[in-house]
Amino acid sequence: MKKSLTITTWIGIAASALMLVLVVLQFLPYWSYQGESVSIAGYVWRPHEYSTFTDLFRSYFGKKFRITLMFGLPMALTLAANLVGSVLCIVKASKPVVYLVPAVSGILGIYVLLTAQPYRLSGLWMPSLVLYALVLVLGIAGIILAARKPKAATVA
Repeated sequence: MKKSLTITTWIGIAASALMLVLVVLQFLPYWSYQGESVSIAGYVWRPHEYSTFTDLFRSYFGKKFRITLMFGLPMALTLAANLVGSVLCIVKASKPVVYLVPAVSGILGIYVLLTAQPYRLSGLWMPSLVLYALVLVLGIAGIILAARKPKAATVA
């Protein structure tokens, strides 16, 4: 007998897939400048190898530019939320509390992209913003749908 997937399970799968895409985006070239490209993760983990980008960011943001505050902490939080959320949305798709992770990930990602100005220097800024917004919407939809109590079947 075939078991059909519920709408909540489909939302969990979609949220999981989008969160995995957001994880991958952190390891793909995010900024390009003077023939060089660097990913968010690459820049956070090895900033000394990308002095061109450090000079570029310092020229835009001055002395207040700090790699850890602008990239390290937001990257770690969004990476962890997306990895945990992508697993939970598949494994525990019927639990409403699970969808708090994609909702929080969406809010955090949108906040980081709108407030940490170096992210705006990339062509991937807007697609990332849209993906985080979709993750937020799926998280909210998952909470609402998973919290609904199914009506009991009546026997005639």
